Amino acid sequence: NGVKFQHNFDYQVNVPLSPIDWYALIKYSSGYVGSNMHPIIVSLHNAVPCFSIDHWGTKDFFNRTVRDGSSKVEHIMGVFGLKENVRPINAGVCEVSAEQIVTALQNFPKEKVRAVAAERYEQYKKMMEDIIDCFQKKIGIMRILIISKCPTHPTNAGNRWWILSQAEMFMSLGHDVYFLYINEMPLRQDAKVYLESIEQSKKY
Repeated sequence: NGVKFQHNFDYQVNVPLSPIDWYALIKYSSGYVGSNMHPIIVSLHNAVPCFSIDHWGTKDFFNRTVRDGSSKVEHIMGVFGLKENVRPINAGVCEVSAEQIVTALQNFPKEKVRAVAAERYEQYKKMMEDIIDCFQKKIGIMRILIISKCPTHPTNAGNRWWILSQAEMFMSLGHDVYFLYINEMPLRQDAKVYLESIEQSKKY
């Protein structure tokens, strides 16, 4: 949804934005620096220079990141050979300078990233074609249950958009689709935002 804050910048992006608008905003930018996973994926898919201030992964007793491969962002960046473009947040502090980030963006291997992204996209298309082919070969209408800890509505985030598109795909094939939402309370974060989001979802 984005976060509103006071600033002295020349331009302002009004929020909330739809997932496709967020996608376009990142795709046509000169670079992305942030902590969320989906913007990193959008950046990599479009070979947009990116740098992750990473808050994902296992934390030790002192709230320091344990670089044990548990960070999904670090893993994704590693697939593209960009682990050096990831810095973990330790106890609320990320030890990286603005100069290091700018240098990483300037030296971003666009052509290499574009090639890896194209290869991954072909793998994804093949996987989805196999799934669709499997369901098309089934005789009669199937009753499909989708179980998710992420709701589909309001559709204001990439993961919600993706889950909804899968449900719509199965429905377009003529199957009966049911959705079971698993309410998973956050353990490490303030639950207020989460509970407000659930109230919004209940309206649908």
